[in-house]
Amino acid sequence: MIKTNLAKGFQPIVLPKIAGIDLNLLNFRMSIAVFLACWLLPDMFLQPMWQQEVEEVDARIKSLQSQDKDLKDKVGDFKTLEEQLRDLELQEGRLQEKLVIVKKIIKTRKSPANIMIYIAKNMPEDLWLTELIIDKDKFSLSGRSLSYKSITSFVEILRSSIFFNKDLKMSPVQSEEDATSGMRFEKFGLTSTIGRYE
Repeated sequence: MIKTNLAKGFQPIVLPKIAGIDLNLLNFRMSIAVFLACWLLPDMFLQPMWQQEVEEVDARIKSLQSQDKDLKDKVGDFKTLEEQLRDLELQEGRLQEKLVIVKKIIKTRKSPANIMIYIAKNMPEDLWLTELIIDKDKFSLSGRSLSYKSITSFVEILRSSIFFNKDLKMSPVQSEEDATSGMRFEKFGLTSTIGRYE
């Protein structure tokens, strides 16, 4: 029997033509050598020529990086300042709320100190008080004087004050005589409602 080799013999690879260049005609070993020469030779000849420029660019990059770091540090400082400012604004808001509450409390609190100071400063010398009552918004006082004139001027001073409403009423004046000294004095009384305490 005859043995035949049915396998095809070695056939060269047929490469296509690209951009009008027949790749079958190229010598691949020479192409690799040219490629390596183009890739390695510029480093050997051109790199020393550009070394100074590369160093200058590297130095500039380092200086810019240090400036960038400094600016980031400053921004970090500003962020802490912004946080402190926000905290202060929050504290200011809380204090404003507390101040409003304190003002409300002061308005509702009724201290007769200003009224008593006003009465003491404007009281004639020959007039003295025997009783002074302030109960909520009710005001009453009684006293004595050596003359009617002092009583009327005192009543007019109280009527013109900002503390009392215009309903200041005076009880009838009674004349009395001191048994030990024999001096005559006038006894009086006043009632009113308080309009304001400040």
